[in-house]
Amino acid sequence: MKKRDQFKESWQVNHRVNLRLLDALTDTGLTVSYAPRARNVRRIFVHMHNARLNRVGAILKNPPEVVRLKSRESYDTAALATALDASSIAVMALIDKVAKKDVVPEFQRSPATLLAMMIAHEAHHRGQIILALRISGMPLPRSITEALWDWDEI
Repeated sequence: MKKRDQFKESWQVNHRVNLRLLDALTDTGLTVSYAPRARNVRRIFVHMHNARLNRVGAILKNPPEVVRLKSRESYDTAALATALDASSIAVMALIDKVAKKDVVPEFQRSPATLLAMMIAHEAHHRGQIILALRISGMPLPRSITEALWDWDEI
């Protein structure tokens, strides 16, 4: 498998993990937070979407046109999933470009390091979401949290 295809596969699995987590949430689950002044779960997903677009826009000269989400809006899980799908497609365009040239404009490290950083960022926020749900008395079932790590099946 070509390096570009490996990068795309890694990103797509990461994205599907996010969607699996989002799919397990209730409307109430979107409103909880792990600390009084922290983002709630909905705003974390909004941040993830917008952070993807920020990274793509900083590197691509003509990034795909994807609508940014407003952090104060009350998006439901379907709207968040649609937005994440769109920003994931934009990231795939970024991967296509940087893997082809094996260099990342405006970033001093390799395409692999960029991808690792982006996936790590989203994994960090998944941890925040799971923690917020647990602290709020709405822990996800073990079957869901374990399924987030079943990357062979995702």
